[in-house]
Amino acid sequence: MSVLSKVKQNIRNYLTTKYDAQYLQELESQFTSYDDWIWEQNNSKKETTEELILDLGKEEKEKQQKRSLATKLSYSQLSILKKEDFLKETVLEHGFGDMSEKENLLEKGTIINRLWEDRKIVILAEDANRITPDAVDKIVQVFCEHPEVEVLYTDEDELSHEETVRMNPWFKPDYSPDTLLSYFYFGSLVAMSQQAFESAIGNVFSKKEISKLLEQREISTDCKNKDNLKINHIQSRKNLYLLILEACSTLRREQVYHLKKVLYSSHSIIYWGFEKEYNEIREYYNNLREREEARGVSIIIPSKDNPFVLDRCLQSIIKWTLDFPYEIIVVDNGSNEENREKLEMMQKANGFTYLYEAMEFNFSKMCNIGAANAKYELLLFLNDDCEVRGSKWLSHMASLARVKTTGAVGAKLYYPESKRIQHCGIYNIHVGPVHKLQFKEDIRPYYDRRNLDVRNVLAVTAACLMARKSIFEKINGFDVNLQVAFNDVDFCYKLYEAGYNNVVDNTIHLWHHESLSRGSDESPVKLNRLMQEKKKLYQKHTKLWEEDPYYHPGFTTDILDTSYSFDYEYPHHMHLAVEHPTLLQALPKGTREDQCVAPMVEYAGDLQGWFLEDDLITKIEGIMQTKNAAYLQGNVVVLGSDNACFDKKLVLRHETSGDIYEISPEWFYRPDVFTNLQDQINVALSGFACLLNMEAMPIGRYEVGILVTDMISKQSLLRVTTRSVERCHNGKN
Repeated sequence: MSVLSKVKQNIRNYLTTKYDAQYLQELESQFTSYDDWIWEQNNSKKETTEELILDLGKEEKEKQQKRSLATKLSYSQLSILKKEDFLKETVLEHGFGDMSEKENLLEKGTIINRLWEDRKIVILAEDANRITPDAVDKIVQVFCEHPEVEVLYTDEDELSHEETVRMNPWFKPDYSPDTLLSYFYFGSLVAMSQQAFESAIGNVFSKKEISKLLEQREISTDCKNKDNLKINHIQSRKNLYLLILEACSTLRREQVYHLKKVLYSSHSIIYWGFEKEYNEIREYYNNLREREEARGVSIIIPSKDNPFVLDRCLQSIIKWTLDFPYEIIVVDNGSNEENREKLEMMQKANGFTYLYEAMEFNFSKMCNIGAANAKYELLLFLNDDCEVRGSKWLSHMASLARVKTTGAVGAKLYYPESKRIQHCGIYNIHVGPVHKLQFKEDIRPYYDRRNLDVRNVLAVTAACLMARKSIFEKINGFDVNLQVAFNDVDFCYKLYEAGYNNVVDNTIHLWHHESLSRGSDESPVKLNRLMQEKKKLYQKHTKLWEEDPYYHPGFTTDILDTSYSFDYEYPHHMHLAVEHPTLLQALPKGTREDQCVAPMVEYAGDLQGWFLEDDLITKIEGIMQTKNAAYLQGNVVVLGSDNACFDKKLVLRHETSGDIYEISPEWFYRPDVFTNLQDQINVALSGFACLLNMEAMPIGRYEVGILVTDMISKQSLLRVTTRSVERCHNGKN
């Protein structure tokens, strides 16, 4: 190596070290641990509670904070608290001082007093000493504000062995009756009204079929003093499971409350109830559910010009479906003459119903046509690019669909010839409906067993979706205005809003050649159609915007991440400055388009499409001065290079004139990118988000692109995406 080459290499090494150090410093500044986050949450909320009850001194606050997690343990304790017990525990034990000196406490707590005069609450804990200091207060508040609530459960987390660091939160879904029949997801802290508790206890002991399942002598009651009933030592988890299933078996959705607060901390979170020793309990309460009769299933398959794909689907149904009566209805929206003849021959060979109607592709309309011609009480909508991969799949789904409280039933879907997950439920987050755990290998339990068991979800894909014909007709089937995308999500949202529980059965699976029948949605035209149909979806279901009862708000909702990532891991974007795009006279000399620049644009569009609420938009500095505003969010990685050494800009290229505008966004920590691209270098700070003021820009559509420049070699690379934003006459982008 020549002297000049050595000098250049030394300079590159020096600069690389410098930029890597700057990168690590910025990364550290953006990192937040769960322990920091939960203490911040608790401290801010604790101050609010203290303002309402009592102003503690600084010394007493510090004592209470230390005491909250250092208490020693005893096993499962259960008690019915009355007013005096509550005041004694919260006032004396938690350090509020002598009640005689705090007479104004009762006056300020009149709402609580009214509650305790009328109702009593049973609090069940795996270990009473692991309850956080504010747990009783929070639980009481719920029962006070929601008199309809009969059963309540909370979130929880873990403590390090030294009891100094909190970690691994268990954020649970809202009441999920099917999930509860799969395992005891209520966890370590549950509360019940005394009426619900006593009724459940009485029913359990009076029913011969389940009383024999009780582990006797582990529930004892002292009824001598009815005002202070004590229940000692529920050591058996079986008894607890029986008690809760019995109590919930007659309750409505709104009577079982999920308190989204971490009120219990243990050394180790344990999932239980799915093991074989609980089989009899689960089976009893599953069989107890009221079901509608069904003679068979009508399998409805929309298909056009795909005889080979369709035949593979049909043969897999015929091979694996031997335990439940069915018929097959193929709905064809206009195959060419050659393919139509092939389908007619297949019809004669396999005996299915063939409905041909030439029309523009409209998945919703095709499904509705099939349903109108179905003879059975259960409808199964199945993509022609699905393959059945095991027996009893249809009877499994039918058993769930027949339950009167059940809406749609979906199945786990794998990518072909693999255990790679394509679908195990659809969740509703800020960026829209997403398939969580998509692309993950189904070789272990993921967060909260979300890839296992029968679970309640807000929606399932119509690639394989079963529902009773009666409820299909009740909600008017699929919406024909959603021709291609989100029609299945809309269908499930309508069922949920009508009071039904949607279910995904993760105990069965099919293969799905995703969107093989109609291609992908990556072209600009298809992307625009996708965005328009998503907009229609949320115009119909405004109350479900950013809301999903089965997806905890502690998870991130702003990021298109298929894992269950926590919101505290991602910096918030609400404090972004408004960017004014700058016209570039020319791209840097030598700039070339290169596929090694890998952008993922998660959102590009108007503010209403992202923030929805106008009053929220007006809070963003600088937005009130213009209606021509847009929001961009996503991530970008330069593959095969040290990303710390690149200066990255967003660019907007006018589709007509070719003019390019440059934007310098803020770059954010993206743990999902870091996790998914561990073979790449320094990619954790790959997230971008920016608010754009497009007032000074010419009217028209702008393609979104990425311009990166190697700060050492000065080489610039460009990558233009299929996403775009628009500057319109009327101020709507």
